[in-house]
Amino acid sequence: MIGIGTILAIVGGVTMSVYTLPLILFAGACFVGETERGSRGMLGLNSVKRKEHATLVVKGIKHWTDWAASLSRSPRTTLLKQVDKARASTGYVIEQRRSLSLSHFIVVFNHQQRYYRAPLALLSALFRMMPLVLSKGNIDNFVAPDGTLLGFSLVIIKGKALRGMWFYQRQTSHIWFECVRLHVQRAIQMECDLVDLGPSTQEHVAALKVKFGFSNDTPWWEAYEGNFSYPIDPTLLTMEKPKDTQTQTEAMHTSTGSRDSEPALPSKRQLKRRAWHQRQLAEAQSKESVKVATTASS
Repeated sequence: MIGIGTILAIVGGVTMSVYTLPLILFAGACFVGETERGSRGMLGLNSVKRKEHATLVVKGIKHWTDWAASLSRSPRTTLLKQVDKARASTGYVIEQRRSLSLSHFIVVFNHQQRYYRAPLALLSALFRMMPLVLSKGNIDNFVAPDGTLLGFSLVIIKGKALRGMWFYQRQTSHIWFECVRLHVQRAIQMECDLVDLGPSTQEHVAALKVKFGFSNDTPWWEAYEGNFSYPIDPTLLTMEKPKDTQTQTEAMHTSTGSRDSEPALPSKRQLKRRAWHQRQLAEAQSKESVKVATTASS
């Protein structure tokens, strides 16, 4: 009869063997560091069969708010208002880094726990970290006021495409929307044509990307023709839309057609003020006439 000690030993051995290979591979990835081949693999360019990627064509878009304004009411409100409110309440800052740490692994593990139980989530986190270590790109860290890493996003730029990949702690899902805003604006400023959010293994995630204007039928691999380049720092991104420099006079001439066209009709408020001034003037003239008549009679 097999004793309980033997059973525990077998289970422990199997468990250790399951985690041994990922740990060895992860250690090897850390030793090798970032490579172009590793980056191409994470981008899906080494695969013979191309998967569907959620992509957004940003060529011709001048600012991320122009894209946000074109969406339906719910995603438009989320991007233009709710994300800023969530950031104000959380107080996190965005910092760019080139390396990963234990804090990043904890975030990935926490992220994977949305889909798997702890043992499988740990295994999945190890496999998810490997391409992050091997990829040529920068990390956008979302750091709380107390120094806690709430989430991060890996950004890779190759050719005319920007690829974004994100992980975040629980209760901080608004970071995903912040990431997408940053990706779109960074792609615009770096003159990319395409923002690629990659394939989706979860149906609700795929539906969310479509809701925010991303499409799955674009030949995304064509935009990756070219060299790798490092993303610019998030502090250099113009997230607030520049104000229109057109003056009111220029706007009036533009709306009426030309500078030689007839002036615009006065508004109701202007008409009321004009009538009031006329009444005041008439009353003053009337009082002056009465005064003159009284003086003359005396």
